[in-house]
Amino acid sequence: MEQEALIAGLHFLPPVINDWTIDGSAPHDTLRDGVWRALELLPIAHERQTSRTGASIGRPHLGEGRVILPGQKIHVSVAFKSQGYVPKAVFQKATPDSATPNWADILGKGPSGGFRTVEGWKDLLALDIFGTSSLSALIKMLRDGRATAYDRAQILDRLRFLRSQPDLEVSARAQILEFLPVDELIPLLGSKDCPWAAQTLSVVVMKDDARGEFIENGGVEVLIEMLDGKDLHSALLVLKTLMRYSTTETQVKILEAGALPLLVRLLETESCCAAAAAALSSLQGGLSLEFAKSDAIPKLLRRGRSGKWDVVAEALAWLTHNANAKTRMIKANVVFALIPALKEEGSEKFAAEILAKLAQDSESCRKSITSSNIIPLLVAMLNGKHSKSSVEALHSLVSYPPACKKIDSARAIPALVTMLQETIRGQAAYILACLAYDDTEARANTIRNDAIPPLADMLNSEADRAVAMETLKCLIWHDEGRIQFLTDDTIPLLVNTLNYTDSRRDAAFALACVAEKMSMLKVPTDWTAATQALRWLARDGRARKRIVESNGIPGLVSTLKISKTRLNAAWTLMWLAQSDEQAQEECLHYEVIAPLVQMLDSSLECAIAIETLQVLSRGIDGKLQIIRANILPAIVSALRHAAMRKHAANLLAGLAEYGPSQINQIVALQAISTLLEMLKDPTAARSSALAAIHAIASNGILVVILESNLIPDLLEFLADEDDIADRAIGMLAMLASKDDARTIMVQNNVAIKLGSMISAKITSHEAVAVVLYELSKHAHSTVSSTKAA
Repeated sequence: MEQEALIAGLHFLPPVINDWTIDGSAPHDTLRDGVWRALELLPIAHERQTSRTGASIGRPHLGEGRVILPGQKIHVSVAFKSQGYVPKAVFQKATPDSATPNWADILGKGPSGGFRTVEGWKDLLALDIFGTSSLSALIKMLRDGRATAYDRAQILDRLRFLRSQPDLEVSARAQILEFLPVDELIPLLGSKDCPWAAQTLSVVVMKDDARGEFIENGGVEVLIEMLDGKDLHSALLVLKTLMRYSTTETQVKILEAGALPLLVRLLETESCCAAAAAALSSLQGGLSLEFAKSDAIPKLLRRGRSGKWDVVAEALAWLTHNANAKTRMIKANVVFALIPALKEEGSEKFAAEILAKLAQDSESCRKSITSSNIIPLLVAMLNGKHSKSSVEALHSLVSYPPACKKIDSARAIPALVTMLQETIRGQAAYILACLAYDDTEARANTIRNDAIPPLADMLNSEADRAVAMETLKCLIWHDEGRIQFLTDDTIPLLVNTLNYTDSRRDAAFALACVAEKMSMLKVPTDWTAATQALRWLARDGRARKRIVESNGIPGLVSTLKISKTRLNAAWTLMWLAQSDEQAQEECLHYEVIAPLVQMLDSSLECAIAIETLQVLSRGIDGKLQIIRANILPAIVSALRHAAMRKHAANLLAGLAEYGPSQINQIVALQAISTLLEMLKDPTAARSSALAAIHAIASNGILVVILESNLIPDLLEFLADEDDIADRAIGMLAMLASKDDARTIMVQNNVAIKLGSMISAKITSHEAVAVVLYELSKHAHSTVSSTKAA
């Protein structure tokens, strides 16, 4: 009942009393003596033990045993009593000729399970404690962590009891072992449960605390003993994990216990060669070097050359995970030795894995593989059941250009395109990218084998997106690839790929290539994709040059008039004009100002429009066109928005240089107060604001600046970065012509501060000289006034 309640969700508190101590060797007769026997004589109704109806009589039963009627069950726990215990219950015969069961036949046979086969008892025992129907529910509670500490202890006791039964199913036995502590699992390594205990321990010892417990409880010694006995595979299974996750110090302890000579000896066997190599592959430090210098690897190669590749290849594949062992293999010229192994079905998979590992880090191995007849053998494997291993090997080779040519010559492309549908598709795509990168014929062949649809599908996979995009970029360089892209309507997928940093560059180049060759900017349906691609491309200097040389500016200017494309087009034009005077001139020639001015009415597009206008205002022609557009009100309004104020202030500074009419209009629009507020902005906008104030400064404006008590702020700017310090000095030079300003400067020791800066980082030495000159005149007039008084 407790178990059923637990499964239903009821959690029990630990008992508040000590554990019961029960002596099961003899019956307990404490209720049959003394006062209790007197109570038996009272005229109290007792249930009749022989009545099926439960009728009562007044006759006392005087401690008699119950009568077990035909069809009634006895709980199986009686079989776990010792043979010294004899129950008083008696059996009522169903017929006069029925045999009477003998208690002695089952007493004491519980632990061994022998009671199950005793004749006459099969239908008498209630076997509920052996039921496994609740096993899955109990195990689920342990895995989910829903059981309390007390519940867990109770469940584990139940599972231990079930596991002790010899006829428990293997699958159930293996599940139970998963939850036993390490110190209980170690003794099981020598029992009939050894395979499942080893399987469990091979997972458990991955954790540091369990690994330490395993070593402390003598687990290593048990494994060493097993290596010299019949349970080799189970021992190697645990030892492999133990070696892999142990530190060098722990590995030393394991090997000092006698593991190394046994493992090396097992390398010479057929059944355990690979498992021993797997354990040895995890050796670290000096242990690894010592093993690599031994004759173990040369012996394996000699066995392989003698025709035992089906045994040796897997062992060598494991040893390639060890750097020192891999170096020893290369020195032993393993590459050419593996050619026969690639021709055998039982060893080709492992031979390909060995070549993949060796080629990853060794240029000499890549050269050796390429110069031999290995690549055609690997390509042939692409159509077999070990195609994954073949792809991994070819993937390690393609960084070596001569290998690419040999792979292509072996006609690998059709099979590689087929692999784009498999789990190894990322590596297959990379091989295709390398083949197509510098080879027009390889590109054409890849396209003819319909590689574009599966590659486009890979763009939806986070794991494969980057390599798929790199391959597609190479294919788009070919005219047929571009045509297929447009035919298959793959452009939206490329546009979506621009949103991911790992692949946006290749996507941008691909779209730009399509736009350049297929005139996407002339086709309205392609405008969105083209402008988005060009926006990202324009950040790259070489790409900017290509866009300008490809006559892309007219198309970009025309797309500024389309709501869906003008944002990306404006960004692209800004990047182009920012670093190329020719691009600025072309933008102005194709009348870019008008659509940019229209974008000022959009809150989403205003910022980039102002930034682009500011870049274009650097030239006289750009200033004139912007002034004619009469956009000063919009620019002054933009000063109030954090995202736009920096470029708006720079634009005002540039326009103010054109003449008094612009300055008067800027002042009339009350821009000064906003610019003064911007000087308190800790971002780069304050430098732009100071530049604008300096550009529009006049006598009237200087008075406003004095009234705003700006001089202390300007003095703080002197210690700031170069450009704002120089602009602050220029502003002080203008203010120094005012008596009130000079008085404030003297009070703030401006002369001393500027004098110490002349040899420092500033470049405005002329402005510093002006300020000091004005201050010196102020000091002279002050002295004269004092003498006159």
